[in-house]
This record gives sequence, C-alpha cells and structure tokens, in this order.
Amino acid sequence: AGVKSVFNGFEGFLFSFLKKAWFKISSFLNVNIGGEKIVLGEVEQVLKKKISSGSVRSFTEFYWVDDPQAFILNPEKELNRHGLVVGSSGTGKSNFLKTLTSKLSVVEKVHVVDPHGEYAKSFNGRVVNLGEQGLNLWGLDGKTASYRVHENVDVLTDVLDLGAQQTYFLTMAARNAFVRKGFDLHSSEVEDLEPPSFEDVLVEVRKLEKQSSSVKTLCRKLEGLLWSNLFPARDSFNIEFLMNENVCFNAGNIPSSGQKKLFTEIYLRKVHHTAASTQRKSHLTVIIDEAESLIVNPDDYGSKGYESYADRLSAEARKFNVGLVLGTQRCTALSRSLVQNAGLFVSFYVQEPVDAKYVAKLLCGNSSDEWKLSVVQEKINVLGRGECVVMSSGVYREPVVVRTSLFKEKGGLVQKQEALPKQNAVQKSLTEEERELIKLPEVKTEVLLEKELKRVKTEAPKVESVEGDRARREKRILSNIRRKGWVKVDDVMRFNGVSKQTALNDLNSLIDQGWIKRVGRSTGTIYVANKELQSY
Repeated sequence: AGVKSVFNGFEGFLFSFLKKAWFKISSFLNVNIGGEKIVLGEVEQVLKKKISSGSVRSFTEFYWVDDPQAFILNPEKELNRHGLVVGSSGTGKSNFLKTLTSKLSVVEKVHVVDPHGEYAKSFNGRVVNLGEQGLNLWGLDGKTASYRVHENVDVLTDVLDLGAQQTYFLTMAARNAFVRKGFDLHSSEVEDLEPPSFEDVLVEVRKLEKQSSSVKTLCRKLEGLLWSNLFPARDSFNIEFLMNENVCFNAGNIPSSGQKKLFTEIYLRKVHHTAASTQRKSHLTVIIDEAESLIVNPDDYGSKGYESYADRLSAEARKFNVGLVLGTQRCTALSRSLVQNAGLFVSFYVQEPVDAKYVAKLLCGNSSDEWKLSVVQEKINVLGRGECVVMSSGVYREPVVVRTSLFKEKGGLVQKQEALPKQNAVQKSLTEEERELIKLPEVKTEVLLEKELKRVKTEAPKVESVEGDRARREKRILSNIRRKGWVKVDDVMRFNGVSKQTALNDLNSLIDQGWIKRVGRSTGTIYVANKELQSY
C-alpha cells in the first residue's frame, strides 16, 4: 500500500510537471512563430459543467477548474473583430488595452483614441496631438451638403446640450454657410468646392442673434469648440494615409469631454467613409479607452433616428476590415448595438452591481441557467487586479479566468513574477483561507435545493461530517460579513446552499458564540459583526 501511494504521488507530480512545461513551451512558440496569434497572459481557470442526477430529474452544475495554459487571442478566428473590455478604475483594464495595442501593432495597423495621454508615452508609432491638429467638422465625406448639415447638427445637439430653438438656428446657419460656398444642398457632385469651416458657420449664427436671445448662448458654446482648434478649416492629416500606419490620437490636452466626444465621432465617420470607398486588404483595429464618455449613444439620444459611426463600424467590421475594441467602466452606458456586436468580452472587477450583473449575462451568452450566471457573477466580484473573465466568439466559447500580462511603460512587457499586482479592496480585507471560501461559491437555485434536501433526508450522515460542514458554513458567513459588512438569511441560503432553517441555526450558533449580533426585525433583519470579529 505504501509503495502504491508513493507511485500515485509521483505519477501526479509528473503529470503536473509535464502540463506546466507544455504550457511554457506552447506560450514560447505562440509568441515567436504564431503568426497572428497573440499571447496576452495566462489562463488560470475554465468554467466546466457536469450533469448530476437528482431524485426527480438530472440537472446541470457549473464550477471552476484549474487549467493553466497560454491565453491566446487570434482575431481571425473571431466571428466579429469588435471587442469590449470592462472594468472599474484601477483593476487592470487600461493595462490590458496597452498590452493589446503593443502586441497587435506588430501584426496589423492600430489606431488608439487616447483620452488622457496615457498611451502616447509608450506608443510605437505616430502620435497626433489633438489641439495642434484636427479635422474639418463640415467635410462632406461622400454625402450631400443637406445630409452633412442635419447629421452634424444632431451630434452637436447631444454634445452641446442644445435646445429646440438653438438646434433650429444652427441648422439654418449651417445651410447658409454651404450655400455661400456655392454648394447645391442636395447634390453630391461638389467638383472643386471647398466646404465651409467651423468659423464660417459661426459667422452665420451670429447674423441670427437678433432673432432670439438663445442664439447668444449658442454662439458662446460654438466659440468654445472653435478655440479648441480641433476642427480647422482643412483636415490636418489624411485619414486614408493614416490607416496604413500605427497612430495614437492624443487628447490629453483637450479639457472638455464634449470636445473629445465630437472629435471621436468625426474621426470614426471619416474612417467609415474611407473604408467604405476603398477596398482595404489589411486590417485596422481602432482602440478607444473610456468609451462611455467618447462615443455617442443613440439609445439615450435626443434624436432617436441617429446612428453613431461606432455602431455602424461594429456592425460592418468584417466587410470593411475595421474592428473596434472599446474599454469602458460602465458597459450599460454604451448602445445595445455595440454590445451585441462584440466578438470578445473581457471583464475585470466591476464595482457597480447593475453593470456586474449585465456583464455576467454577456459572459454567459444570455444563458437562462441561474447557476451559471451566479457562478460567473460571483467570480467577477472577487477578481484581483490584473485578473479578468474572458469569453469570445472564437477559441473561448465558455468563460475562462485569465491573469493578464503586465505592461511596462518604457517599452516591452514585465514578467508576472517581477510584478506586484494590487488586490481590490474586497480581497485586501480577507485572509487567504477566507478568499478561497468565497472564490468558488456553491450557488444553488430553490429547485435544486429542494432536490438536494430530499436526497439528504434519505441518507444518514456521520456526526463528524455534519460538524465539519457546519464549521465551513460558519466560516463562509463570517467571511461574507467581513467583506460586505452584513448578511441576511437569504444571503446565507444562497452562498451556503442550505435551507432557511439551517441558515437560521448557523446564524444563531454564531450569535451564541459572540461573533455576530442580530439587528432589526422581520424582513429587515440583518446580521452584523461584533467587535470580537476583528480578531477573527
């Protein structure tokens, strides 16, 4: 028996060693000779499911399993080249996007809209400093003058928060500016005519000041855009030419988020026009960080008929060989079209509960299985800095937990062991044992609980196992109180997977031991920590 035990232990060690060795070798090969395969970190866990038989019928269980392997992104295998990266501030979202930019720029062209000047410091390519250079807002880009006027006025109404009268006068002024330049408002044949500048439109607005007091306020808002120098009379650069380069648009010196949003929309409009009018063979990926403040959202837009160019590009990414990768802290602030067309979902720790639940549904592919949704959402709640949950339309059809590579500002990547990734506030307050308890929650729906209770009643458990289970349940209750500050009976039933009576018995046991106390009555009853819990 002793020899057999030693042999089994050696066999397990050998299997583990070979698995890790293959992981390192496959990572090296993919980095160096993998073509368009891009290694962005290490897969730590994968979501597995198994069919379990209950007393009435079988049901599906979901759980996380350790499975170390390289996290490889292959854009060609994705059904859509559009991606969505979600995470609260400080969780590693921008670090992931910088790593993606660095690796992706080697195999294809990348454009980055940089709202705070973070990417420009280490960007390997051309940097366009916005404010020193810009784009003409009133360029036709293949449309008629009338179409351009109404589309621009729609966007300006959202960015500048214009009223109905101001929108009307701005439309009149823009039409007059095109007419003075010799344009036929309904003809796309412009010959050698030069479109009006932002200043030309502002001059026409000033002529209407006597007709309404609201025009004076409109003039002040338009003057702010003119002084930003983001929208000169002529384009400072050729988008068609830049689409063959790696470019970072540095908006760090632009103070207004409205000005940044307007520039992003005009830039995407020109990219869309260039991609539609030319047959591009090479791929271009546009990466936009803080997308919730830079992209127009038609869902909460004053003019419901307007479709943003981000939505148009995400819907036509394959046809135009242009993909969007959006970084955001609040995915609920983006349009449904952008979210639905994403082929890659990456979620870091999300603090906002509404966003966390929304992201969990996206990672589950809108699965109706409550167990799967709960397991994924609970994992998102305990992710540390640099950890994320990933699901894609290509290789990773089921969610996986990934430890991302860390980006070094002065070029290159640093190895995982050289970095000291920070933990979020939740994990800082927990011990290693407590973190393990809440990492893999036993989430069960009411139907599954009833089935399991029926099965348990037919068995005769040993006293030792009962006491061990109770101790584990009590530790999990204390861990959740330390993390959240309080728990309810329903919470204990959910994360411990027990009946209401068992949950009450466990809570009463902890009260008797002096660890917690009861606050409130009836449905408002909560359980909070005693002072003694600080020494737990």
